[in-house]
Amino acid sequence: MKKLKYIILLLLSPLLVAFYEPQEAMFGPPSYPDLSSYWKITPIVKVCKVLPISNSRVERALDYWRRLGYTFEAVIYDDESMSCAGRPLFGEIVVTIPGQGFDYDNIALTRRSANKNMNMLLYAEIHMQPKYITKERVLEHEIGHALGWDHTARRYHLMHRTWDGGGHDSTG
Repeated sequence: MKKLKYIILLLLSPLLVAFYEPQEAMFGPPSYPDLSSYWKITPIVKVCKVLPISNSRVERALDYWRRLGYTFEAVIYDDESMSCAGRPLFGEIVVTIPGQGFDYDNIALTRRSANKNMNMLLYAEIHMQPKYITKERVLEHEIGHALGWDHTARRYHLMHRTWDGGGHDSTG
């Protein structure tokens, strides 16, 4: 009888593994976003004059990150410097309208420049379509990219790759 149980167990083992393994892979918790690079200095935020966004909207987005421990050296509104003409300086996060080559299927896009050897951010540019400047979580998400955070597949996370799948979660 003991041998029969052993044989049955051996025969059923592959079936049990095949049945349970895909479920664990499909329903396991998605990863948290990765911090691929970071600021070694406190960045300055420049909001370009060409982007019709209110100071209070920018402050609300920055406050989200301040509550998580991030700081910003200064916030300059209605900026008309060369930074807004596509020439950001070291230590700047520039918020502006889309430039050439922007894919208008995106609500917004952040480009960041980093020293790959040190994972140190040099500057970042946030390009937002003006019609989406008041859309909830968009600027917060893009500032997250400017601070070095990548996308995640985790539902309801601020850094989720799609707006519909995102939320206010910032764990990780």
